[in-house]
Amino acid sequence: MSSVVNPLARIRHLLNALPIDLPGIARELGINIWKSKSLPENVAGKLTRDPKKAGPSGFAIFVRADDTFVRQRFTIAHEIGHFLLHAHLLAEGEEIVDKGEPRKELYRSNLSDSKEQRANSVAAEILMPWNLLRPLINERKAKLEVLFEVSRTMLDIRLDSHVGRRLKRGVPPNPALEAEFKALVEKWRNETEHLSSVKRMIEHPAYERIIRIGSKVLPMLFRELNERPDHWLVALNAITHEDPAPEGSTFREAVGAWLAWGRDRGYLN
Repeated sequence: MSSVVNPLARIRHLLNALPIDLPGIARELGINIWKSKSLPENVAGKLTRDPKKAGPSGFAIFVRADDTFVRQRFTIAHEIGHFLLHAHLLAEGEEIVDKGEPRKELYRSNLSDSKEQRANSVAAEILMPWNLLRPLINERKAKLEVLFEVSRTMLDIRLDSHVGRRLKRGVPPNPALEAEFKALVEKWRNETEHLSSVKRMIEHPAYERIIRIGSKVLPMLFRELNERPDHWLVALNAITHEDPAPEGSTFREAVGAWLAWGRDRGYLN
């Protein structure tokens, strides 16, 4: 499908039951997890290529033994995020060391801020996947903390995200945008139905205009894909920078993966 690789594709089948089984995910990926009493207070954990401690993948995760259970869970998920995203950056003997202030769960390391933010995002997707959080979105926070085995800090960040707020309030209608979208879709269909080249179809000005509208058009785009499946996957990828379809998916399978992604995030009922 698209050139954007979904780092969670390898473990998506393990993100369907609460609480998320982090040791099971680590085993699936061939990573050993160790609790270390030698890590200083300002180091929450690290991902390393350690030939003595590593699992079959060649990697090991170390977490600070004195940290709380939920902090350790976040650290493990964060380091799994680094493994999925950045393992190729580490030579044998090298490591990513994640430092954080006590009681806080936004880590920084020897990597760039953007790479750390991406690892944080993957950790949140692992611990609190939208497919499991969505049906519970209006439950008491204390209950969600227990169900997902996460801290209140992480829960608040997840619920206050763009997707979290959308799921809680629903999507208000925008008649003007709806009308523009319908007109663009009709124009695109009428003027590309004779084309056999997908490349030329997605380069049509109406298609490109839909992409430029951005995230505001996603509810309408998902509805259109659900009702009349067509070549909207490139637009969805361009707007969201995601690709939930596994590599090698047929068009039908990719459409199904995108619709599930949209439902999980409240873009489609």
